[in-house]
Amino acid sequence: MTCGRRETEEAIDIVDKWCTLNGMEINKKKTKILIIHKRKGSKNNINKEVRGIEIVDSYKYLGIELDSTLSLHGYIRQLEKKVQSFKLHIPKLLINTVSIKTR
Repeated sequence: MTCGRRETEEAIDIVDKWCTLNGMEINKKKTKILIIHKRKGSKNNINKEVRGIEIVDSYKYLGIELDSTLSLHGYIRQLEKKVQSFKLHIPKLLINTVSIKTR
């Protein structure tokens, strides 16, 4: 199933009505739309925004980068880089915090 502009606008209308009924409103500056696909390479047929809300290819939520396939490959690569960087600093940290006694 493809997600077209009309379907996306209808979904926004539903959320907007719910917000109105509950005394809230959508903050279009902070809100993003991430359209989820089953496989990589699928494209949505919508421009970069719908009703003033930006459509994004990925979104960082609670420190985890989500993409349109909900794959964690990009996030895992980020973690690997952080671990590699940390591994380079461990010897320096150990030398500065642990004194080695020689006999």
